[in-house]
Amino acid sequence: METRSYILLNVSYVVRCSTYKT
Repeated sequence: METRSYILLNVSYVVRCSTYKT
């Protein structure tokens, strides 16, 4: 069960989206 890895990937994706929006 790699829940942490999944969360980390999700966070990274959101951060990237936010950075791109800016």
